[in-house]
Amino acid sequence: MYVCMMSLSHHCQVLSLRGSAPTVNQLPYGVGFASYYDRQGGATKVVAENAKRGVVVQAWSPLRRALSGEALAKCEEVGKKYKKSAAQVALRCVNVGFLCYVY
Repeated sequence: MYVCMMSLSHHCQVLSLRGSAPTVNQLPYGVGFASYYDRQGGATKVVAENAKRGVVVQAWSPLRRALSGEALAKCEEVGKKYKKSAAQVALRCVNVGFLCYVY
């Protein structure tokens, strides 16, 4: 089962029904999305809680915030150092599970 933006409390409700369990949860995830998860204990916790239940987090719109405003400037800055584009830097952050705050 594939779900989109399912919270941890929703996971528990679905699992308690003893039917099909979700295997993929598509969430807003990428550079600039870290503050989105502050009320839930942070993005790392959300991903870990999904993993405990056997659910893979798939990044929804991983470049949306990374390629605008201050996030873009930071990704370009890092990209210059490693000879990569801002998009490559942003996608690498998603692949290694690193979300950054951009102030």
